[in-house]
Amino acid sequence: MEFSAMSQLFGSRVFERGESYWRDGRVEGVTQIAPGVFHGEVRGGSLYDVTIRVHGRGDGRSDATVVDSALLSPSVGLSTADWTIQSCSCTCPSAVSGHYCKHCAAVLLAIVHGASDERARHPDGAVPSGRETGAGGTVSDSSSALSARMPTSTSTATSTDDPGPIPHGTYQAVRSYCSSWYGDHGPLLVWDPRVIDECEAMRRMSFPCLSLQQAGRMTENAVQSYLDFRDDDDEWDDDRWDDDEFDDSDWLDGDGVTAAFTGANDVLDNALATDDYEAAMRNSVAVMNIADKSLEYLDSSGDADECIEQLVWKIRLLMEKATRDADVDVAVLKAMVDMLVDAVHGRIQVSWSASRDGMAAALLSLSSNPRVRHIADQALSDLERDAGLPIISPFASTSADSTVTDSTTVGSVAELEEDSQQWRSTLCALRHDDLVLAGEFDRAERYELEHIEDVAMATFAVSRAALADDFGRVRELALRHMRAVPETFVWRASETLPETTFPYGWITVLIASAQRLGDRAELEHLYRRIIAHGGKTMPWYDDATLEDGKACVDGLRTLVGGRQWRERTLPAIIEECETRDGENRICENRIYEYLLRSEHLDERMLEYCSRVPGAIDRLYDSVAASQPVRATALLLEPYAGDRAFVGTVSRAEYRKVADRLRRAIPFMGAAWVAAYARSLSAKYPRRVNLKAALKGLM
Repeated sequence: MEFSAMSQLFGSRVFERGESYWRDGRVEGVTQIAPGVFHGEVRGGSLYDVTIRVHGRGDGRSDATVVDSALLSPSVGLSTADWTIQSCSCTCPSAVSGHYCKHCAAVLLAIVHGASDERARHPDGAVPSGRETGAGGTVSDSSSALSARMPTSTSTATSTDDPGPIPHGTYQAVRSYCSSWYGDHGPLLVWDPRVIDECEAMRRMSFPCLSLQQAGRMTENAVQSYLDFRDDDDEWDDDRWDDDEFDDSDWLDGDGVTAAFTGANDVLDNALATDDYEAAMRNSVAVMNIADKSLEYLDSSGDADECIEQLVWKIRLLMEKATRDADVDVAVLKAMVDMLVDAVHGRIQVSWSASRDGMAAALLSLSSNPRVRHIADQALSDLERDAGLPIISPFASTSADSTVTDSTTVGSVAELEEDSQQWRSTLCALRHDDLVLAGEFDRAERYELEHIEDVAMATFAVSRAALADDFGRVRELALRHMRAVPETFVWRASETLPETTFPYGWITVLIASAQRLGDRAELEHLYRRIIAHGGKTMPWYDDATLEDGKACVDGLRTLVGGRQWRERTLPAIIEECETRDGENRICENRIYEYLLRSEHLDERMLEYCSRVPGAIDRLYDSVAASQPVRATALLLEPYAGDRAFVGTVSRAEYRKVADRLRRAIPFMGAAWVAAYARSLSAKYPRRVNLKAALKGLM
């Protein structure tokens, strides 16, 4: 980039101050830490970290994280005149607010002048990449030139059949059967093949690895600068803010919470660009520790969680890249895995971590590589062994005879226990994918059976039995899973199988088994169970599943048929739906409502509506045809007293009473409705909005 073009990126005063910083030797070091990524340290009021991202003119790239460095480095024959700046970031408050600061200008000058000096000494352009410029722009050689390397494939499709109960062909059929649930990659719950795709595009690089001190400072300073910008924008400190750099009208919103993670992102880009894998993983783990802790101060949101996911993704790429490097010593990979396992352990026992699951998933990079398969196996075994340890609550008392009485404490412990259960499920998914990627299909099947309480493992085991047309085994496995979890979990949305195939989760599996085995008694029992449970758990209800519920009623009516349906089955269902825990208690049950309506049980419907709030709104038209007075009395019951419209009342409530009166016209007559509307308006003469809503009815 030419000097004049570069200066236009900054305000004149800002650029002059940046040039002064550069000439005064305040730029303490500039290093190319990744393709097209330069890191500089500038001494101002404190030590600021600056990152400059550039790309070659005309290369059309918008992401310089993984690119061909020949396009981005002047050291291999491309002049800085061919650069365009992609972004500049600095840990000073001015840069966090969205401005190009004087520190960025000083580092740019150091890069440009340093590259020019180096080109004078190497006119053939044969300067190695990974250059470092010291104070004043002196360039030093710190690494060798880049070399391309194609990684090997990790596809399990070429794995040979192992002796055992699950042939490879059968497992491939299970993968195909499950593909509509888990995506194009079959029943791989954690492993993402995009890791391989991105590593295919990466080249072996020899950029210098940042020190642990640099990595921590860059990460922490970016978070702190974001917090200063967000929280202290009304408190001006002349020692930190330069009035001549911008004024109030220039104050920008920045890039949201993403700005807090720019330092962490730069460190991880460097980790991907160096061949010092052990140091790269050390920096990465340290960065994630800081990033996780920062969520407490960043008011964790969807944007913050997305940033954490992007950072963890780069750790997975780092692990995959190191595993694919045949020149890397096994001891180095073992050290990297130990760092990951220690980091995961530190996130298990205390509280939920945004990065925990993704960091654990990085272990799967070793699963399909025979040279290091044993490392992943041991690491996952260690995590599985420790998953059963008791949760350490930050609210727990250390006294042996203490009891928990505070509701907040109880709730927090419950949340930790739920997180522990989710972590155990994650471990099941990790181990399952590990065995699949290693081609150990017999161990995969045994693992599923040993962990049948986990919904994913039970799903695979049941699917395999269904493919073998062994529906006796399907029923046995489904019942074993249902006995291993609380009954409410069987009906909970998170515990169901894919809804398009199994709208009632494991009950639907049992229905399919009973149908294939011709077990009419079991089928009747299951249909009745669906109807009765429709009022106990509702989270899976939507229009589609309600239609499935209606189909169960119709199916049961057809299955039993005629006299037996009227004399035995229907009374038994009514009693089961209206009696809970030995008491006569009716709760909302949309399937039961459909049963009453389809059987024209008007008296039962009126009783149901009198005890279930809101039910009359759904059933009024059905029951009012035969019982108009009683049905209308229930419909208008909220307005029968003297305090229906006392206090704050929304306009929606006025519209609601008008709509209910309109529904009553076909059954009670327009004259009756008009008289009721007039009496209601007279009862509340000061309610102008009520009178306006009822105007068309009076």
